[in-house]
Amino acid sequence: MVAGTEYDYAVVAVSAAGVLSAPGTVTVTVPAEPDPEPVAPSVSADASSGQVVLSWSADPEVEVAEYRISRDGGAVATVPGSELSWTDTDVVAGTEYDYAVVAVSAAGVLSAPGTVTVTVPADPVGTPVEFVAEGADWAWKFDNEAWLDDWTSVGFDDDLWALGPAPLGHGSSLVATDIMPESISPQPLSAQFRHTFEVQDPTTVVNGVVTTWADDGVVVFVNGVEVGRANMAPGTVDARSTATARPSTADAAADPVTFEVPSALLVEGENVVAASAHVGYRKSPDLSFELTFTAERTE
Repeated sequence: MVAGTEYDYAVVAVSAAGVLSAPGTVTVTVPAEPDPEPVAPSVSADASSGQVVLSWSADPEVEVAEYRISRDGGAVATVPGSELSWTDTDVVAGTEYDYAVVAVSAAGVLSAPGTVTVTVPADPVGTPVEFVAEGADWAWKFDNEAWLDDWTSVGFDDDLWALGPAPLGHGSSLVATDIMPESISPQPLSAQFRHTFEVQDPTTVVNGVVTTWADDGVVVFVNGVEVGRANMAPGTVDARSTATARPSTADAAADPVTFEVPSALLVEGENVVAASAHVGYRKSPDLSFELTFTAERTE
C-alpha cells in the first residue's frame, strides 16, 4: 500500500456447493505520512557587555521556514530559516536569561525547543579616582562684591582669594576654616569656592560623582558648567541669591547630596570645581560648605 492512496475492497462468500454471494465492499484511504518534525536546534550563547548573541544548528534534512526565539518564556524575535544567529541587545548587565529557539518547517511543523541559559557580564568596575578629597584646600571669597562672570571657569585667576581646608564657613564648630571677616557690613549672603585638580586622559574617566553639603544652599560647577544645586531656586544665581531652606551645619553634614559629573566636562590637564554657598537670610548665624569629587578610571 501507498500512503495517501485510496483502495476499494470487496469480499465474496462461497458456499460448500460453490455458490457465490453478492460482494461486500468497502473503500479506504491509507493515511498520508505526517510531515517530518525538524530536529530541535542546538543553541549556544555568547554574552558580552550589552548584548547576547545566540547561534544554533540547522536541520540537514527538513526545510526550515523560520526560527522562533523566546526569552524567559516570552517571544522576542522571529528570523528566517536561512539565518542561524540572532543578537539580543535589550539586556541588563549581571542578569541571567533563559532562551529557547524553535524551528518551524515549511509545512508548519514545530520542533522541540533548543534551550540555553546565559548571564550577561556585570559592567566592569574601574579603578577608583579621587579628584577632590574630604578636607581639601579651597580658594574662597566671602564679601558683598558682585561676582565676575567667569569665576567658575578654569582660566579664572583666584590668586588673590584666601585659601583654607574644608569644611569652610562660620558659626559652627564643624568648620575647619572660618571665613567670616573681623568686620563686614552687611553680612554677605553667599560665599564662593574654587578647587583645581589635574586629569590625565579624561576619556577613561567614568562614573564621576560630586558629594557635597552646605548650610544653607549650594550650587556646584565643573569647568564652568553647573552639575547640580541643593536648596536653591531654579534660574541664575548671583551674590545676592538666598537659599530656599535653612538647615543647620550639623543637619547639612548629616544629609549630603550627590550630583553626577559627565565625563565630557573634564579636560586634559587642569580642571576646576567651583561652588557657591548661600544663606537663607541676611542675619543667618552660620554658613558652611564641604565637597568631594570621586570617579572611576577604566583600563
